[in-house]
Amino acid sequence: MSYPYLNYFSALHEQPAAVKIVATGADITIETENPRALKNLLLDMDGENAISLLSEKHCYDENDICDLSLQLSDAGVAKIGKAPLDNTLDPQDFAKVCREVFPKWKKDVFTLDFWHDLTSGKLSKSAFAGWLLENFYFIEGATKRLSLVTAAANENKKIRALFSQHFIEEYNHHLFFMKALKRLGFTKKQVLNHQPLPSTMAIINHMRECGRRDAISYAACSAFLESTGGDRKDGMVFYNALIQYYDPENIGIVQPLIEHAYLDEEYGHNDWLEKVCACVSTLEKERADEAINSAATLVETLTLWTHDMKNHYSHIPFEEILNPSRYR
Repeated sequence: MSYPYLNYFSALHEQPAAVKIVATGADITIETENPRALKNLLLDMDGENAISLLSEKHCYDENDICDLSLQLSDAGVAKIGKAPLDNTLDPQDFAKVCREVFPKWKKDVFTLDFWHDLTSGKLSKSAFAGWLLENFYFIEGATKRLSLVTAAANENKKIRALFSQHFIEEYNHHLFFMKALKRLGFTKKQVLNHQPLPSTMAIINHMRECGRRDAISYAACSAFLESTGGDRKDGMVFYNALIQYYDPENIGIVQPLIEHAYLDEEYGHNDWLEKVCACVSTLEKERADEAINSAATLVETLTLWTHDMKNHYSHIPFEEILNPSRYR
C-alpha cells in the first residue's frame, strides 16, 4: 500500500480554479474544477492515510490519486511511503527541517523595505536610534524569557543545564546596545525612560509563552533568531553600511554591535537547536508541529515589528526620542 504525504510545512492556497502548493524550494499549481475538494484531499495526505482510504473518503478514483501522488513527488512537494508514518520523529530531523525553512523565512523578513532603507542610509537618524532602542529592549528581555524557560524545563536536566548556561551567556548583552546608544547621544536615564513598542513586547511575550509551554518551541524560536546573524562576512557588510551612514565620523557607535555579534559567534549559538534536540531521544509530531508553528508566529511578529519601527520612528524628531514624554 502507498501512503502519500506532503513535505513538512507545505502551505496550500485555494484559488478560483486551482490549488497552489508552496513548499520549501518548490511551488506547484494544480488546476481543478473543485479546488475545495482537492485541498481537502491534499490536507489528508499526511502519511497516515493509504491511497485506498483517501479514495473512499474523498470520492476520488484510486488511480487518479496515485497519479497525483507521483506528480507531486516528481515536483518535490510530496513523498510516498510504503507504510504509515510513525507518530514520532528523530529530534535532529526536526532541527534539519527548521534549517531548511529558516532561509526562506529570513528572506521574507529581511527583504522588507526597512532593512534596505537602513543599509542604504535612507532612514533618518531617529529611525536608526529607534532600531537601536527596540533591540536594547528585546535583548534586555532575555532575562525574562530565559529565566522562564529554564524554570519550566524541570523534567529534563540536560535541557535545563543548556538554558542555564545560555542565560549566563546572554543576561547582560543588552549593555552592548546601551553602549551604542550612549555614543549616539543618549544617557542611561533617557534610554530607560522609553517604553518599548507594542510589537517589541509582542516578541518578548511570545517567546515567554513558548518558554513556559515547551522548551523545544522556545529553542526553535531562539534558533531562528540566532540564524539571522548569518556569517561574519555578511554581518560586516551590514555593520559597515551602518557606520557609513549613521556614524560617518566613526566615533564607535556601531562597534559595540560588532563586538556583540563576535561574542555570540564565540559562544557557538548557531547550533543551539541541535544541542537542545540532542537532549531528547524522540519527538512527537504534535510537539514538533507546535514548535515549528511557534517559530512561524515569531517570524510573523518580527515582520510586524519591522513595519512598526519604520512607521513609528521615521517621522519623530531625534530630540523627542532623546527626551520622551512616556516612562517605563
